[in-house]
Amino acid sequence: NQGIIQKNEIDNLKHTVRMAEQELLAFIEQNPQVADKRKKEDEVAIRRQVDSFEKLFTELRQEFNAFAGKVL
Repeated sequence: NQGIIQKNEIDNLKHTVRMAEQELLAFIEQNPQVADKRKKEDEVAIRRQVDSFEKLFTELRQEFNAFAGKVL
């Protein structure tokens, strides 16, 4: 069950990153001279999502390893 939830979260993160990438490319195409002055709030939000997922995934992996160590 947790594996399915984590896979869905990975899919959501991949989608979010792809959308941000497309928005960034469109912005650069429309404003090539000011591309470095764009807002970075979206990047911070995505970084927080990734960090949160990474923490939860690490905890899940540790729980699984502990379980596997007891069972095997």
